Amino acid sequence: MSKVTDIRAPVDRDLGDRPRGSPSRPPIQSDTRTIEIPIDHHPDAVRGDGPAARAARGALTEIHGAWTRIRDAAADPAVPAPRLAAAAQAAMERALTAADRAAAAIESQADEARRRIVEATRPRVESTLAADIRAFWREKGWDKGLVAAVQRDVRAASAVLTAPPYLSGLDDGMLEVVQKAAVSAHAAGHQADLQEATAALGKTRAAAERLTQTLAPRLAVWRGAENQDVKALEEYGRAR
Repeated sequence: MSKVTDIRAPVDRDLGDRPRGSPSRPPIQSDTRTIEIPIDHHPDAVRGDGPAARAARGALTEIHGAWTRIRDAAADPAVPAPRLAAAAQAAMERALTAADRAAAAIESQADEARRRIVEATRPRVESTLAADIRAFWREKGWDKGLVAAVQRDVRAASAVLTAPPYLSGLDDGMLEVVQKAAVSAHAAGHQADLQEATAALGKTRAAAERLTQTLAPRLAVWRGAENQDVKALEEYGRAR
């Protein structure tokens, strides 16, 4: 029986001896495509009706929307991992941009609230009168009614708060008590605005950070699937 000559090129012979089908690639771990949305970062978790709360709620609406869309797309095994990574990246960038804008607006609102607190508790007082007020309480003792005095008369609050505490016979701890009393009496609304802004800013930053920390590593895994076939071909070419 005559020998049949194999006229295929060497590369064709090598490939012909390999199993048919798609090149093997590491499977994408299923747990990278199972996403749970943090309930504490839902827009309804933001408390308040002021501009800072509204800004935070808008940012968390965008972030929650990104979570939801990425979760739904990741749950579909028919969606290729590289395509999922690209779409998720775009959704995250949109949400994080909204969070950055909201944070900047909230910080501005917090600064405005602080300015108004200072204005309300430290109005201008004639220098001689201010010095007399401080001397009076330094001699009498702050525990003899200073807190009630600053709550009753904003001039007393201003005289004490606009000078070094020792001039009124106070240490830093006493000054803090006096300042809180003055704010409570003369700037309660502005203080509430500041507290709302502080909480709103914290919620916004925490939600953005959680989105990034949770999904950025998964995007790296999903993008990795894109290069498996190319890597396999490169490794084949180097194996001589």
